[in-house]
Order: sequence, then structure tokens, then C-alpha cells
Amino acid sequence: MRRAVVEDVPMLIEMMAEFHEEAGHPFDAKRANAAFETLIADRQHGVVWLVLDDYEPVGYVVMTTAYSMQYGGRVGLLNDLFVRPGYRSRGHGSRVVRRMRSEANALDLRALFVQIEVDNAAAITAYGRAGFEMTDRRLMVARL
Repeated sequence: MRRAVVEDVPMLIEMMAEFHEEAGHPFDAKRANAAFETLIADRQHGVVWLVLDDYEPVGYVVMTTAYSMQYGGRVGLLNDLFVRPGYRSRGHGSRVVRRMRSEANALDLRALFVQIEVDNAAAITAYGRAGFEMTDRRLMVARL
């Protein structure tokens, strides 16, 4: 893995488009471009890493941060974790999650969250093995 740099943004946008298509989510390339450039330029709100397979970028992960009253400090959100289909089941996801937990500790985050589709049993199992627990809360959103 390596931290993304601004020159990686076109490739990151391409992978994010693949991720959103696979998940059936809408995708806005302009918004993605601005978000990647912001996070890469200023790590105050999060980090972007490329997932590498023998130095070849095969995925990416974005961890953003927020302040939580419940946890008494900053918390992280694994906002996106994507590995291209041909490179899955090779341990990349597990390595990424371990690295992001390490990064969260280095940033003195109090908790690390991940958002998972309710019917994604594979992700639920994988994150559970990595120490994540289901909560009794539901995430709601008001799009602005």
C-alpha cells in the first residue's frame, strides 16, 4: 500500500466508478475528483491509500474522520474500500483493514466505523473477523 498523490486521482476516479457500478450506486466524477483532491492535499479530514499488488494499483481505501461526543474524540470511517475483482481473495482486504486500524491508532482515533450494505454477507464476515462489531444503531442520511 502507499498513500495516494494528486497524480493518482484519475486512476482513483476510474476505480471509484467501478466500485459504484458494482454496488449499484450513482457516481459523480466531478464530486469524486474534488473529494480525492481535497483529502490528498489536506489529511486533516482523512487519508487515501492505493492498494498494491506487486506495485500495481488494484484498489483503494479512503478513511475519513469526524468528532464524536459518544467516543469523546475523533473517530474514523472506512468510507471506501475497493479491490478490483481479479485481485480479490488474495488477502488485500485484510491487509488494508489492518493498516487502517494501525493508521487510526497513529491518529489517536477512538473508534473506527465501516458502512456495509445489509445484504453483503461476505463484507460482514470479513469485517467481523477484523474486530468490527454490529451495532444496534441505523445510519440515516439527509442529502444536501
